Amino acid sequence: EFEAAYKDMATNALRWDMLTDKLAEQEKIEVSQQDTENIIKRFAESYKITPEEASQALAKSGKATSIRNSILERKVVEFLFEKAGIKTT
Repeated sequence: EFEAAYKDMATNALRWDMLTDKLAEQEKIEVSQQDTENIIKRFAESYKITPEEASQALAKSGKATSIRNSILERKVVEFLFEKAGIKTT
């Protein structure tokens, strides 16, 4: 039962990733250098380190790609809300 539930979650996560990637490609939604720098700056401020230290820590931990993916996902969701006429603020 646990395996079936985990398999469903993994399948749904994979589908979501594929959908967001494809939609981002079709709609030309991209993560800019500025987007990434803003996240790194906030991370650095919250841990009271320099942006350079934050960038190095994130790269060393392998989180840089995950951050980019999170930003892309957020942008795709914002795009979908906008297209659907849903206001988030």
